[in-house]
Amino acid sequence: METTKDTNFASCYPINYDLRHQTNPITASLFQRANMAMSVEQNQHEQHQSSPPPPRRKRRWILALIAAMIVLPAAGVVYVIFGPSQLKQELAALQEEGLPTNAVELNAYYGVPSGVADTTKLWTAATAAVRDAKISERARGLPIVGMGKRTAVP
Repeated sequence: METTKDTNFASCYPINYDLRHQTNPITASLFQRANMAMSVEQNQHEQHQSSPPPPRRKRRWILALIAAMIVLPAAGVVYVIFGPSQLKQELAALQEEGLPTNAVELNAYYGVPSGVADTTKLWTAATAAVRDAKISERARGLPIVGMGKRTAVP
């Protein structure tokens, strides 16, 4: 008995069958229908894998790109026209009030006014004395400030 290999019936599932099935009209018809159904499924599967994204997604991307091409230049034009003039107005208002508007003016603003004693050296000497006295080590035995035994606060 002669057999043949049918590769038309779903190429990934080749089957062997007797040639005598081809002479029987019922089985031949069944095999033809099966071959047609499997080839249609395979074609649909291949088309689904290689098909481009749906047109709706493309339209969204195109609309987003067009919107960005319109909005970004418009925002740039608005900034160029109105941005610097408003900034200049705000800086002028701050300078009229005598407030600093840059680093040099800020340094001068925090300077010691004339006729007032500069106590900066006294404050730095006092904080250095506290640090050198190691008060934090001395306070460890105290209940609330240090790590001593906790007692109820009176």
